[in-house]
Amino acid sequence: MDTLLQIIGGIAVAAITAMAAYLYHLDKKITRMDNRWVRIGDVRFPKSHPKAHEFYGGKHKGRRELSVDVKFDVPFPAQPKVIVSLQKIDLGDPRANIHRISVRAEDVRRDGFVLVFETWEDSQVYDAVASWIAVGE
Repeated sequence: MDTLLQIIGGIAVAAITAMAAYLYHLDKKITRMDNRWVRIGDVRFPKSHPKAHEFYGGKHKGRRELSVDVKFDVPFPAQPKVIVSLQKIDLGDPRANIHRISVRAEDVRRDGFVLVFETWEDSQVYDAVASWIAVGE
């Protein structure tokens, strides 16, 4: 059952990423589909953020998070649904066998949301880009 869920999860992420890429080339900002508004974008891991060195310095271990505020160009009439996925990652330490990174949307509002990059244990993140899709009525 766990293997099946992993396969389904992988297919869902691939479909969302493909949809984001298609919409990116279609409009990049705002698209109307079947009475729903769709906004898309991406966020690069902010290397200038005061906490960024904790992701790649090699001295920090444990859970580390970095939050980026994302504002929509035009607010939605009601709170939208937001999906995020990783578009690009640059991870690693030649001595480590496992590399960990996740992204998620928090505090979703009509005018934006907070995108959170997270890593844990001894993983090192040098760069990442997260894509997002917001869908609302």
